[in-house]
Amino acid sequence: MLSKESQKNLAELIMKIIEGENKVEILRKCLCENYEFAPYVLFKSLCKVYPDSMLPKDIKDFLQQNNEEVSDQEVYLLVRQYSSLQNGRLNEEDFSHFVLTSTNETLPSLVVQRFHVKDLRPGVKFSFMSLLKEELRLQREVEASKIKLFQDPDFSLWKAFEHLNSGGKGYISEGDFTDFIQKSGRFIGVTDYDALMRRIDLEDDLVISYNEFLEALLPLQIPGQKDKPQNSIEKSEASEKLSVQASNKNSEKPLKKDQFEQSSKDLEEELENQSRKRSQNEDPDSQSKNEGIFITEEDVNPEQDIEDKPINHKDLENSPRFNNSHEDIDENYETPEKRDSSGKKRQPQRHKTAEVTGKVGELLIVLLDNHRKLEFARQNLAIQDNFSLSQAFKIISKDESESLSPYEIHKFLEELNISCDKNVVLSLVEKLSSKNEPHIGIQELTKFVSPEDEEYKELIQLESDEPISQNTFEMFRELWDVAMINEDKLLQVYESIGEFNEEDAKEVFAAIDTDEDGEVNSEDLKHFLKIHGRNVSEKDRKTFIKSCSGESDTIYFGDFKKLLSLG
Repeated sequence: MLSKESQKNLAELIMKIIEGENKVEILRKCLCENYEFAPYVLFKSLCKVYPDSMLPKDIKDFLQQNNEEVSDQEVYLLVRQYSSLQNGRLNEEDFSHFVLTSTNETLPSLVVQRFHVKDLRPGVKFSFMSLLKEELRLQREVEASKIKLFQDPDFSLWKAFEHLNSGGKGYISEGDFTDFIQKSGRFIGVTDYDALMRRIDLEDDLVISYNEFLEALLPLQIPGQKDKPQNSIEKSEASEKLSVQASNKNSEKPLKKDQFEQSSKDLEEELENQSRKRSQNEDPDSQSKNEGIFITEEDVNPEQDIEDKPINHKDLENSPRFNNSHEDIDENYETPEKRDSSGKKRQPQRHKTAEVTGKVGELLIVLLDNHRKLEFARQNLAIQDNFSLSQAFKIISKDESESLSPYEIHKFLEELNISCDKNVVLSLVEKLSSKNEPHIGIQELTKFVSPEDEEYKELIQLESDEPISQNTFEMFRELWDVAMINEDKLLQVYESIGEFNEEDAKEVFAAIDTDEDGEVNSEDLKHFLKIHGRNVSEKDRKTFIKSCSGESDTIYFGDFKKLLSLG
């Protein structure tokens, strides 16, 4: 049962989204009514790195040039709101959705035909700045409201979804939202509901599935002991020390061992012991790019809420969608999960398999989201002119050795004031390591920082005598911060899935393999993710499949077991 406090906070969040979108829409209309405004001209004037893509850095630079300061996180939230491919950039169509009015049917078609406009005019710049500032204000307020919502210890996304989802039909309709808002003492009309749908309806079907609900409500970081803003680049005293020393050409080691706050020999020994145990207990042939997960019972709280874990086990058992003890639920209701890509009705799954399928769906979404966030941070680093791998390695290394241990990585992250658990560090190092021993050399660091986009990858220098600047160092720090948050979140999701056996995995694999050919290809994955509320680009799907299968174009059951930590 959703508590009254959570109901109040959820209603406030929904109203904030509606009211903010209505204000943004007014400014869109004002911009479009300016006869000198042409979306193509504005888009091209903002794209500084690539002619056909707008990066968050482009937006931030534009704001700074007009004396407006904005954080990386705020720009990231804006891009995430409108990026159709969720690849950390906006194409021209995405940008059009941001700037063109949605409530006037004729005005957008007139705007795109303004071929007489050749450059960006001051009046257009002023109107666009007003739109940008209002959008960023909305992103800040909505993010703060999401955090406030999650600060209620009794709140969970599944409880909230079930509270609004009347009749257990599997989605939230206009009537559900209207009734919920009315109970909070407010009212929303048709135009308000349209405004809400423009923000959170990914499928454009005027109803909200669970995963659309999850996407709309999750903050970048759920409040807790390990809070760390996703894209924060605030300077800490420790990072300043590192950067100053890295800038000194005569000093190749920015930190001395006695500069650490505390000598952690116990930690070093524990990390080495864990690594030794792992290498002794596991078959080397079972290693893959997706293995290396290592957590202990004393370090993980199984009751702790995590960002991308949508289904609480106890809530799930009491949910009418998966519990057949509720006789009033129509089992024949044809939700999207009950149909395959051809429109044929699927056979009902076992209740436990339905639970596993839901969690696996969330795991895939977490993996894809992690990939996008990490790629975004890598690209931001790659475009820095004075970044080189040789200088980056020297910043971390303390004894001029050719490889770095998990202990050295952990101490480096502590000095940067990045919250990280020792098991999370060990897991990441093991994934990157190309040898049996979990160590990182220049080759592994190259793998860690290199974007998968070939255009960005070519920008990274291997060797350079030029010291890393403060701004570049902050981008390097941010990459590690994102990687630690991603790895921590992924370990916890794996922990929730680890209780299932191989028989469960076979049934889930069969559910994903829609053409029943014994392997999962890009189209199978597309259909499965769409059921779970996500449209994922073909590029992202293929990249994910290759990361799971070792550069193959399909995932076989053996790869799938490893993905679930069963193989």
